[in-house]
Amino acid sequence: MEKESVNARPEGIALLAALFWILAILALVGGLFMVGTKDAIIGIMEDQPEVTEEIIDLVDSVLLGAGIITFVLAILYIITGWGLWKLKSWARIVAMILAVISLLSFPIGTIIGIVVLWYLFKPEIKTAFHQ
Repeated sequence: MEKESVNARPEGIALLAALFWILAILALVGGLFMVGTKDAIIGIMEDQPEVTEEIIDLVDSVLLGAGIITFVLAILYIITGWGLWKLKSWARIVAMILAVISLLSFPIGTIIGIVVLWYLFKPEIKTAFHQ
């Protein structure tokens, strides 16, 4: 049975799953960078006399929050990539939601989001996820 679903997978879905896994890696690196450099950035800010404690606290919170959100997105990309690979119907919906979110990342994210949405709305792709 597993062999049949692999043969039925459109090539574009394999590419799309790989894209989601690449995006997961990039999100993990970005999240690690934000969280990992947070203390260094705060240290530099503390040396500046014109930077108030409130601003330092705000930057600290924003970097931590952005890092956590980025980690969550990375996990969603990994899971969605797996679901796309396995032709799970929920993965198509989650991929569309993530594609809509990526539309806000102008210009590259917007282009990727448009292409992903266009591809996932093709009738033969919709059919592949409902077999």
